[in-house]
Order: sequence, then C-alpha cells, then structure tokens
Amino acid sequence: MVRTLAERLDGLLDGMLEFTRLGRVALVTAPHALDALARDAVPRAEARAATLRGRMPADDTPTVVRLEGAWPTITCDGARVTQLFEELIANGLAHNDAPTRAVTLAVAPAVEGGAVRVTVRDNGVGIAPADRERAFALFARVGRGADEATSPARGVGLTLARRIAERHGGGVQLDAAPDGGTIATVVLG
Repeated sequence: MVRTLAERLDGLLDGMLEFTRLGRVALVTAPHALDALARDAVPRAEARAATLRGRMPADDTPTVVRLEGAWPTITCDGARVTQLFEELIANGLAHNDAPTRAVTLAVAPAVEGGAVRVTVRDNGVGIAPADRERAFALFARVGRGADEATSPARGVGLTLARRIAERHGGGVQLDAAPDGGTIATVVLG
C-alpha cells in the first residue's frame, strides 16, 4: 500500500513538472504530416491505457484505433502534438469497458482562420456533462473509480492535451458521443 501511494505521488510530481515545462519551453515547430503524428502516438497510447486499466499490455481485450479522412500537413511541434494524441487515445482506451475498445480520429472541417480540427471519438464510459470542464483541471479524475487512491491515473493527461493545443493556438473540448463514449475536439491553429 505504501509503495503504491509512493508511486502515485511520483507520478503526480512528474505530471506537475511536465505541465509546468509545457508553459515555459519554446515549441520546436516544423511542417509535419498530422496523420503520421497520430499514428506515432498509437503504440504508446495502447501501452499506457493498459497500465491505466491496471493490466499488462498483453490484455486480450481487442483495441482498434482508426484514422479517417484526409489529414493535412501542419506546422507544429511534432513531439508535443504526438503527446496530445497519445493522451487522448490512452484515455479513450483506458476508460472503456466495451468488448472492443475503439478510438477514431478524424479531421473535421477547418475552423475560421485555417486552424485544423480533429475529433478523437471513443466508445468508452463517457464523461458526465457536469464533469467535462473539470476533467481538464490538473490532477482531476472524474467518473467511475476517480476516488481510488490506488489508481495509476494521474489526472494530468487531459490537462496536458489542452495545454499543448493552447500552445498551438487552439484548444480541446469534450462532448458526448451520440452512441456513448466521448468526443474530444482538438483545434490546432
């Protein structure tokens, strides 16, 4: 029990340091194929989701991550945008009890000013409307199991995703998927 709590504290400190770094460190921008960044995030997101669920990466529940639509090349910090996708994909796979955990990333019509909009849709447990904005607070955990002191979830992933999007002139918002789950809409300017 003490070891588990110490590991959780270590994870919280790492998350706080990462969040602080995101506000201070200059972005290293270059043109990147956005779909390549999303694809690069998938293996690490799947492994993190398994850890968040308290299972080994060899968990036998199938996961499917799909990319849909025509993805543009944008100027961004590739490492940070990959991290943004990793956080959102991992959340969608981890907080999911479906027989096949699925996350679909799709490019949506551009927003005013030429910004790119990507939706990250999962078939998971969803987030209650009252908790959607609070889910972005540093160390906030919402939904089932949010109060479990032994959960490996740090309550940092959505905070980091939003901070990365904001550093790229955009943001992230959460909505309910019509058939259950969550849709995270990412705007990158």
